[in-house]
Amino acid sequence: MEKHIEQMAENNFKVLKEHHLDSYIDSPTKEKSIEGGDLFLQEYLTPDQFNLFKDSADLEDTFDIRKELELVDEILKNDICLITIRPEMRHYTDRIREFLEEKDLIPIYTLNHKLNSEQYWDIYHRGITNPNARNTMSTRTLVYTSSEVTTIIFKNSKKREGLSSADYIFNKFKGDSGRYLPNTLRGDLVREEAKRIGLGNLEMDSLMALAIDPFAAYRNILREKQISEDDLLAYTAVSVHIPSQKELGRDLSVLLNSDQLKSVISNLNE
Repeated sequence: MEKHIEQMAENNFKVLKEHHLDSYIDSPTKEKSIEGGDLFLQEYLTPDQFNLFKDSADLEDTFDIRKELELVDEILKNDICLITIRPEMRHYTDRIREFLEEKDLIPIYTLNHKLNSEQYWDIYHRGITNPNARNTMSTRTLVYTSSEVTTIIFKNSKKREGLSSADYIFNKFKGDSGRYLPNTLRGDLVREEAKRIGLGNLEMDSLMALAIDPFAAYRNILREKQISEDDLLAYTAVSVHIPSQKELGRDLSVLLNSDQLKSVISNLNE
């Protein structure tokens, strides 16, 4: 078993115990998965946020810079892009970085950190409240926030006409989770690694299940629909958050504090 999977399982179990939800681990039915997940998000989110989630509010995605406007604006004068690698794929960080370096991008800043509930809501509020995510968002949230993520900022080393590096990566190399698309992050690189470590297995062992699908939300939905195990990758192999140029200022201001933003500026000026 991959070491990072063991650590994720341990982290998830700790959170579930803290919330007295360990009886919901590997829930036997979709209804039970949803019940356990709702109890988790009810404590994780604010009351107003939880009501928006439960009502499947159709929120607009907003990209306002949340803080440190001057520092973020200084960074955005440069042609940069940003990715955040989720816990299940952090062991693959070097290969993901190499993939982007092959696209003429130079890594200038790396941060290993855990997302808190405020950061998670600011970046994913539309996804959290999306009706299509109603039955799975609690599992995604638990997995994504209980372990560390890695954020990497890249600068462009090659002039591109009419397309920022953020949109270049977002449009051409992001790909969709679970659906094969060659030479993309989600559709090729991450997808193949996810398959290799077992994230597409409906009968995953108990440690993998606790790390990746603790409420069994993903697996119960797929069993009910009677679709293939490979479709599990659509849920478990998202693995890399890739903001577009429009989202970039918001993400910088949410993910990095003042000192970290200053470090990015310093690295850009070297």
